[in-house]
Amino acid sequence: MNYHSLIKSLVAEAKSGLQFKRMNPVLKVFVKIALIPLFVLAFLGVCGFYLTLFLYKAISSPLDHLHKVVKGEGKEVKHATQFAVYWISWPCLFILYLFQAAMAITFYFQWFFVMLTVYLATLGGVKWQPFLMDASYPNEESYVVQPGQGGIITFLVFTLVFYSFISSGVMLCLDEYFAEFGSVVAVLGFLGVNVMLFIVNPACFKKRKVEAPVCEEAHECCCECECTPEAE
Repeated sequence: MNYHSLIKSLVAEAKSGLQFKRMNPVLKVFVKIALIPLFVLAFLGVCGFYLTLFLYKAISSPLDHLHKVVKGEGKEVKHATQFAVYWISWPCLFILYLFQAAMAITFYFQWFFVMLTVYLATLGGVKWQPFLMDASYPNEESYVVQPGQGGIITFLVFTLVFYSFISSGVMLCLDEYFAEFGSVVAVLGFLGVNVMLFIVNPACFKKRKVEAPVCEEAHECCCECECTPEAE
């Protein structure tokens, strides 16, 4: 499996900013400010995936080379010498294969974390593919996104209000007379922000794939629309 191609395609899809394209510049700035915690998590997840990929390639390179050398030497020598070659080399190769398999399992869980955080950070702007073995990026697809402008503003206002709870609570905690009340306000704000970012976010921001229109008749296509005739 080409792990590098998958993570590269996911990052490219995230950078396209499907949900952010329809926002005016001012609204886009405030929404991105509200999503900073998710941006940080997504960035760390992608960096961790690339680090694992670096280690995976570092192990795979000598493994492939050693495997070819052992197979070549095994064909050229006979009997006792051949036994010695395999007896010494195969334990080392087996250990490298174990490391490679362990990293493949690591990729599986890392991909789920990266997909989740990137999906939330882009407001559902990437294709939801939580399972690494099923992930693919064949072609560009068109989507209809929601909610409307009113829904975006409502989400933003509530999120920023909860952020203000956190900041106000922290300030109150600095005062010994209001420290207890401030801690309650900060906790409520923290819980509210998490609800908005991790629950309301995926429920509110959705996209629907636009299917290409298909003509009912195989060889006749109307002039007013672009449609693809079905195969006979």
